[in-house]
Amino acid sequence: MALNYPENTVWYIEACRWNGTKDSPGFALVDESPLMGSGVVVTLRLTDEGISKSYILTCAHVVRGRVDDLLREDIICYPPDTGFIKTSGNNRRSGAGIALALPANVSKYSPCMGAPGGRDEKIRNDPALDWVLLEINNPSFRHHPSAKILDEDDLPDDQLFDVIGFPAGGEIWRNGEKVLPATAKNFRLRAHARPGMLSYEGPEETRRGMSGGGIIDDRGFLAGIHRAATDAAMRRTGIRADAIVRYLRATHNLEPVTPEGQLFSTPMELEITVNRITPNFGLEPISGLKVGFDPLDHEDMKGEVTEGETDADGRAVIKFIPENPDSDILGHLICLNQPVELIDDAPLILSPYGKFPDGLRKEDEIQLPYKEMLPCTVWGIKAYLYKYFAKFFPPTPTNDIKKIVKKAVAAGLSEKETKLATQGWADILKYARPVLRLSSLEDYFQDESPVLREMSESVGQVLHSRGVSTCFLLAGDLVLLPEFILPSDDSTDIKISFWGTGQTEHREVSKVIWKSKEFMSALCEIPQSTKKPFMIGLTGDISLLQNKIVVIGFPRRDSRLPEELNSFFELSEGQPAVMPGEVIIHDPELSQIHHDATTSGGVAGSPVVDMQSNSVIAMHVGGKFAGTRKENFAVTLQALWEEPSFREVLQLYDVNVKKIT
Repeated sequence: MALNYPENTVWYIEACRWNGTKDSPGFALVDESPLMGSGVVVTLRLTDEGISKSYILTCAHVVRGRVDDLLREDIICYPPDTGFIKTSGNNRRSGAGIALALPANVSKYSPCMGAPGGRDEKIRNDPALDWVLLEINNPSFRHHPSAKILDEDDLPDDQLFDVIGFPAGGEIWRNGEKVLPATAKNFRLRAHARPGMLSYEGPEETRRGMSGGGIIDDRGFLAGIHRAATDAAMRRTGIRADAIVRYLRATHNLEPVTPEGQLFSTPMELEITVNRITPNFGLEPISGLKVGFDPLDHEDMKGEVTEGETDADGRAVIKFIPENPDSDILGHLICLNQPVELIDDAPLILSPYGKFPDGLRKEDEIQLPYKEMLPCTVWGIKAYLYKYFAKFFPPTPTNDIKKIVKKAVAAGLSEKETKLATQGWADILKYARPVLRLSSLEDYFQDESPVLREMSESVGQVLHSRGVSTCFLLAGDLVLLPEFILPSDDSTDIKISFWGTGQTEHREVSKVIWKSKEFMSALCEIPQSTKKPFMIGLTGDISLLQNKIVVIGFPRRDSRLPEELNSFFELSEGQPAVMPGEVIIHDPELSQIHHDATTSGGVAGSPVVDMQSNSVIAMHVGGKFAGTRKENFAVTLQALWEEPSFREVLQLYDVNVKKIT
């Protein structure tokens, strides 16, 4: 059976107990297995208001304990074809997402109304009410495709179904593995199902993790959601989509919307909050401010953009209808009556709904509909406070961020303002110099992403007596790594792991071939690897100042850094990451270059790759945070090449060298 149905409407769901409180959440729990299941994206319209919204429809028991029936409030939803990340200790905050997985809440339109605790016995004992709608308050979610809901009382007896879901889910996936649904095919209806339910049987299996998955008929309609299986009889039960529609229609005036008209049959809404920064660096809402959205190309819009006016809380809603729901719309948030006294004083902060916590100023270009990221510079209260810090407490080699924070407190700024300023520093750095997982390269790069992924497979994580570092292949059996990680007794107890799309390779250093304290480098022999070695780039007397580079390595949380900066590395710890930057100091007569990629402990020994030539030009050694960037130093391959003993060793191996012009 060939289904005319997009599988990317079925998402993977995990739910666990909330840790901490809503006001002070802790880290997601890792000492218990999360509930898991599947869900289907559906779009519903509130008929009396004409507003459409997308939800994830799933079984209630996917987010409620099977024994205690208590709602698991910490819910995250993975769109298909994204990388899975297993929750680890002190990693993901309760109620927060992880990478591309989005946090969700149970909607008030569900039979349980999203109430905490257990459900009413009447609801709990009715399998036809074992469902919930999950709300995802992230602007990107509304642009994901949704299912065509079957709104019919009668189904043909010979109707065929497929069940799409995620059997076993996170129990079998490794970190970085793609979240892809499975399809169990060719189920047929059975008679005598309970009201509101489907009973079906077929030759293929469904497993734990597929609860809430889509039951799809041979026309591509969502006929229901899968609920349970009886393996011995090869029977399955599900909740009928038309029964769910009848409940929503009668109880909440909600109607299903077809995918063809779901996104923009009513105006799209952009909710913003407008504040001003007060002289003591607080926030004060502004009422009566007229705001709008000015598209760069007005032909992208159907009619005029409806302006908004802020209320007493500074909130306003801008409405518009795009001409083409599949195209990006570029434009600016604008203030139509900005108070004159605020122009040179403190800036206005316009926070778009659900995307950035510190907001957009006017004149920053934004992209609508929201995709994975906004192509704009974000300057809000946090960045503003940090700029204040930089003005009065400029960073120097002996004046790091911790000392600056202490000075700020001594100068009279509150703890909250100091924390906001530190976060602002981190936010600026994250935007300008991110730390990218391999699954997120397209957020920053375009054509270079495939090449960088291939290069990352030739970068090894090094485990040694002093901790964890990085190395990279110069030949199939030769790696370059930092000299200072070598054991003091000249032993070779160094283990290296190369990750990648294929099988992970584990190697041990068999021999130290060459080492130099002056150049802080060592060449070590390993059993032959199948990974592709790096090309060495020789710069000669050419300066690479301001050349774009990337560092590929294994960053870790670092106790020497503020917590706001350690958040950079939480999702990359233990996996290769790409850290973009540029060369900030390069004197061809010296043995080092300086660059500003965001690195941390564990990255020493990483290749510094020149993006223009795709060759390794240096080995990263270390650095420090200063101002709004990291200042790092790295030993150049040119300097190593000019050392006769180093070059003699390389001539014994199959090493590729090119001159950068």
